[in-house]
Amino acid sequence: MPAFFLLGLFSLITQVFTLKELSGLLLAHETALGLGLSAWLLWTAAGMALVLKGRLAKRLESPRGFLAACAVFTAAAGLNLLLFRKAELLLSPGLIPGLLELTAFSLFLTLPAALANGVCLARGLAEKRLAFYRAETYGAAAGGLLTLLHSVFFPGADPLLICGLAALALIFSAPGTPLLNIRKLVPAALAGALFFGGAHLVPPFALPTLFKTARAYARTTGSRLAILDSPGQRLFIEDGTILAQLPPAEQTEISVQLPLLAHKKPQEILFAGPAGLLLAAEAGKHGAKNITVSDPDRFRTAFIIKYAGPGLEPARIERTDPRLLLKKRPGAYDLIFQTAPEPLNAAANRFFTVEFFREAAAALRSGGILVFTLPFSENYLPPERAYFAASILASVSAAFKRVELVPGGILTVLASDSAIDLSPETLARRYRQRKIHNLYAVPENFPFLLDPYRGQWARAAAAKVKAPRLNTDLDPAAYFYLWKMWLAMFVSPGALTGLALLAVIFVLLLSRFLRPAELLNDRKAAAVFLAGFWAMGFEVDCLLMFQTYSGQLNWKLGILFAGFMAGAAAGTSVFKNLPRLTARAAALLLALALTAGLYLRAPGLAAMPPAGLFFLFMGLIFGGGLALGGYFVAVAGAQDGEAGRLYYSDLLGAALGGFVFSAALIPLAGLRTSLLWAAAALTPGLLPCLFASAPYSENESTVKT
Repeated sequence: MPAFFLLGLFSLITQVFTLKELSGLLLAHETALGLGLSAWLLWTAAGMALVLKGRLAKRLESPRGFLAACAVFTAAAGLNLLLFRKAELLLSPGLIPGLLELTAFSLFLTLPAALANGVCLARGLAEKRLAFYRAETYGAAAGGLLTLLHSVFFPGADPLLICGLAALALIFSAPGTPLLNIRKLVPAALAGALFFGGAHLVPPFALPTLFKTARAYARTTGSRLAILDSPGQRLFIEDGTILAQLPPAEQTEISVQLPLLAHKKPQEILFAGPAGLLLAAEAGKHGAKNITVSDPDRFRTAFIIKYAGPGLEPARIERTDPRLLLKKRPGAYDLIFQTAPEPLNAAANRFFTVEFFREAAAALRSGGILVFTLPFSENYLPPERAYFAASILASVSAAFKRVELVPGGILTVLASDSAIDLSPETLARRYRQRKIHNLYAVPENFPFLLDPYRGQWARAAAAKVKAPRLNTDLDPAAYFYLWKMWLAMFVSPGALTGLALLAVIFVLLLSRFLRPAELLNDRKAAAVFLAGFWAMGFEVDCLLMFQTYSGQLNWKLGILFAGFMAGAAAGTSVFKNLPRLTARAAALLLALALTAGLYLRAPGLAAMPPAGLFFLFMGLIFGGGLALGGYFVAVAGAQDGEAGRLYYSDLLGAALGGFVFSAALIPLAGLRTSLLWAAAALTPGLLPCLFASAPYSENESTVKT
C-alpha cells in the first residue's frame, strides 16, 4: 500500500536526519550516531509497547487509527527536529563532549520522534503484516537513497523541507479517509507549520550560543559550516568548532612558516583538508611550484572560497580524499600539512593514525616533512590531554625516524625520515634569502620559539604517560579519549552523579519494557533479543569502521541503514520455506561467517578505494540484516500472531547492543576486537533455539504464507 511505503520512507529520513543533527550537535562525533541509533530503537520499542501492551491497540484498530498514528508521528518528528535547533543553550563552544553528554543527549533528544515511530510501526503490524513489512522496507530503501542524493547533489536543502513534503504525502495517503477531509487537513496544516515554518529559523542547525550570530551558514556533503565576523577577524566554523581564521592567528602562522623554512627548497606542497585553502597564502611566500589542497567536499570548498575574500593564494584543488591522494602519489611532496586541528571524531582521527602517517611518509620526497598540530599548553597539560598527545606522538614516531616538537599555544609536530634543521640561524638565513615578510614568525623570535628547553619540556610532559596505546585505524584514540576524559573527571560529583542517574534511567526503562523474568522464560523472545543484540553491534561496528577507512559515513548513513533493512526483508523471504532447524543453523553460520570474515580481513581494508569500501560494507550490513531476518522468521515460524512480540524483543536487543558497543566495547576494545564480543554474544543468542525444535510439530516445520 502507498501509505505503508511512505511510512517507511518518512521513518527512515526522519531517523537519518535526527541522528545527523545529533552527531553535528556533538562535534560530529560518530559515537553519537551509535548511541543515538540505540536510543532510537529503545524508544521505538517503547512506542510499540504502548500499543501492544496497552489500550491504544483498540483505539487504533480502524483505518482512522492509522491516520491518527501518522499524524502524531509527523508532528513529533517536526518538534524533534526543531528541538535540535534550539539545543544551543546546552552547548559550550569548543568543549569536547564527554561520555555523559553523549549519552544524555542521545537518550533524550531522540525520544519524541522515535516513540511516535514505534506507535506507527505497531499499528502497521496489526494488519497485513507481510504487506506492511515489505512496503515499509521498500519505502525505507527509497528514503535511504533520497538522503544520499540530498547529501551529494543538494545538501543546502533544509532537511525540514524534505521531511515536510514526505509528512504531507504520508498524511494524505492514509486509507479510509477522503483526501480533503478535515481529519487529514488539520494534521497536514500542523505538519506544514512545523516543517516549513521551522525551516525559516536561524541558525538552521544547532550551534553554541557564541556562534549564533554568524553571518552565513551552509550544509555541505559532509559537514555544517558557519562564518563569524569580529573586528579584524573572520572565523570559519565547522560542526561547532573553529576550522580556521583570517587573517591567520599567531600560532597558525608559526606552525606553517617554521616547517616551510625548515625545508631547503619547498616546491611541491600539499594541504590535506579544507583549511588549506586559507593557509596556501603562507606557502605562497616561499615561491612553491605547486600548492595543492585536497578536499572531496565541493560544497565546503565553494563556501570557504566565497567568504575568504580576494587574498586567497591560487592553489590546485583535488576533489579527492587526502589519504587516497597520498596513495596515488608516492614520493610526490616536499611538505604535507595535515590541517585537521585535532582528532575530535573518527572523521578527523583517520588523519592522526599510524596508517595515515605511513601513507604520508611514502608520499614524501627525500627530506620531505609532514606537519600537523595538536592542542597544547606550555604551563600545564591535563592528564587526559597528555595521554591524547602521547598517543599521537607515539603513533607518528612509529612511522617516521625523526619527530621534532615546537610547543606554544598549540603543539606543532614535524616528522621526517631525514634530519630536520630547526636551528634559529638556518631559518633566519632562509627567511632573508626568500624575502619573507611575516608578522610573528620572524628571525627576532626564532631563538625563543626554537629554544631547546621548550621542546624538551613538551617531550617530558608526553613521556609521563606510560605505554600510551597507538592510535590506529581500528583502535581510534578519538573513541577511547571519551573514557579517558570521563575518568579524569571521576572525582567530580556532578559527572559521576549524572552518569549514575542516566544508568538508573536506562535500567528502569529496560526493566519496564524488557521484563527480564518474562523474557528469560520465553526462549523465542530471549533468542531473538540476543540476535538483535548481535546484529546491531555488528552494524555499528561496520558503520564506524567504514567511517575510519573512508570518511564518508555522514552522507552515506541513510543508504547503509536501508541496506540493513533490505537485508532483513530479504532474509524473511529467503529463509521462510526452509525447515526451521535448517533455517536457524543457516542464519547462525551466516552471522558467524560475516563476523569472522570482517575480523580477519579488517586490517587490510585500508588499501581499498572508497567505492570498493562502500560496496563491501553495504554487502556486510545487508548480510547482517539477512542473517537477522532469516533467524527471526525461523524462530517465529507459522505463528504469525507472535511477529509483533518477537519484533519488539528484537528492537530491545538491538537497542542494548547499539548502546554497549558504542559506549563501551568499541572505545575500550577497539573496532576489530569488539567483533569478538559480537561473536560471543551471537552464539548464546542463536544456539538455544537449535535445541528447541522438539516441541514444534512437523506441520510447523516451515513458515506458511
